[in-house]
Amino acid sequence: MAAALAAARMGCSVVLTEPTRWVGGQLTSQAVPADEHPWIESTGATASYRQMREAVRQRYRDTLPLTEEARQDPHLNPGKAWVSAIAAEPVVIHAVLRDLLRAEAARGPLHLLLSTVPVSADVHDDRVEAVSFTGPEGDVTVTAGYVLDATEEGDLLPLTGCEHVVGAESAADTGEPHALDGPADPFDQQAVTWCFALERVPGHADVVGRPAAYGFWRDYQAPHWPGPQLGWATTEPETGLPLRRPLFGPTGEQDLWSFRRIRHGASWVPAVPDVTLVNWPQVDYWLAPMTGVDAEHRARARAGARELSLAFVHWLQTDAPRPEGGTGYPDLALRGDVLGTDDGLAMEPYVREARRIRAVTTVLEQHVGVVARPGADGRSASATRSAAATGSTCTPARPGADTWTSRRTRSRYRWERSCRSGWRTCWPRARASAPRTSPTGATGCTRWSGAPARPPGPSRPGACSTVPGRCPCESSRTWRSSRAACRRRVSSCTGRMSSAVGNVEAPLLRPRPSLLDRRTRLGP
Repeated sequence: MAAALAAARMGCSVVLTEPTRWVGGQLTSQAVPADEHPWIESTGATASYRQMREAVRQRYRDTLPLTEEARQDPHLNPGKAWVSAIAAEPVVIHAVLRDLLRAEAARGPLHLLLSTVPVSADVHDDRVEAVSFTGPEGDVTVTAGYVLDATEEGDLLPLTGCEHVVGAESAADTGEPHALDGPADPFDQQAVTWCFALERVPGHADVVGRPAAYGFWRDYQAPHWPGPQLGWATTEPETGLPLRRPLFGPTGEQDLWSFRRIRHGASWVPAVPDVTLVNWPQVDYWLAPMTGVDAEHRARARAGARELSLAFVHWLQTDAPRPEGGTGYPDLALRGDVLGTDDGLAMEPYVREARRIRAVTTVLEQHVGVVARPGADGRSASATRSAAATGSTCTPARPGADTWTSRRTRSRYRWERSCRSGWRTCWPRARASAPRTSPTGATGCTRWSGAPARPPGPSRPGACSTVPGRCPCESSRTWRSSRAACRRRVSSCTGRMSSAVGNVEAPLLRPRPSLLDRRTRLGP
């Protein structure tokens, strides 16, 4: 969606296909409120994503009867959920996304094909030339200069013959400490969840029919789970320890009801019942994989996920223990209108794991995990920064080894730009926190292969280094100079720097291409 809007705004001809009736994926057809980081209102978001968020808020202000306090809130959260800063009804998000697409379609050639799925692809010399689709308008083949696969499960990878993996990988293949000890298991996949919307209506007693597998799910307990599948006991994601959250808690408590609430009824005039989206551990379906299996097994997995969700609704309405005594919350009702469905369940299941390309470089646990990176547990801040920035493992230097420490740089941006991975070297060394040396002392760094990293050699001002991807401006002296001066010096030798795969510094420092250049690279 974001790529389609960006390409259309640059004047490219774009064909956007969507397998369901709604665009938006997880935010709409899968009914999952945005899981966002805590700094989302000020940083860490693209311009188009921020535009979408603000358009959702404005649509609530313009079309729905909100209280004055809610209407004036610049950071309006329609559901006041504690998992997201903008938990909104999928029907509203879908309307906003369609408006964004209509605006671009009116200005240029953007074509949207709904309920359309890919069935085959034409590939020549590892380049995707065209993709064929089937949908309500019949079969269509799209030829394009660029083909982007944004499907939930990586549907184009098997169609194009692209090397890929799915499921759990083996430690023998990745070297990751928490990967499987034995062979890889493509069917060991993350759970899928068929989400649904619930409303609490006093006096309501329309109980969902008892599913055929209700007895199984009521009594089922996975070996790794602290209680029955249909129960209040779950696990804490970070630690795996048992966790219990109440369905309804005091205001401000992190209860299940407000976890992914998408309508805060008290923010309306007059007040209306709350609506929440249920994407809770109790409805995570892990008995059978859904991706990379044949059509029959896929259909069974989808049916199983739906039945688990319906079984949980029935349990909530009839058998769920109440803290004050008794069982069941018959005043809970499914709300399909906010999801665009008749039964109250989302159009599609929430998919957490897709097929993954066998890439030239794969991000592993060794790049981001604490256990796999000695010193990255918070006790050695400088070593952690160096490992994160360079893609190298930094450990205390052995006694008697040649060591050196870095000088402070004036800009964190400059440090990150100079230390992006690609050359597998810990140069510049870990930036000192204060005063001019690392609090943990000098570090000795190794490549992922275990070979010692190559220390930086001397560089002559005004000449390119013999190390690929290195320029004189990367010396500590030049890093302390102005950014403009550094760029001028880089521009004089960028053309002589290696263009091998992995060189991320030279493109970052080159002047940005003109809009016309970017249009040309995107293709017709």
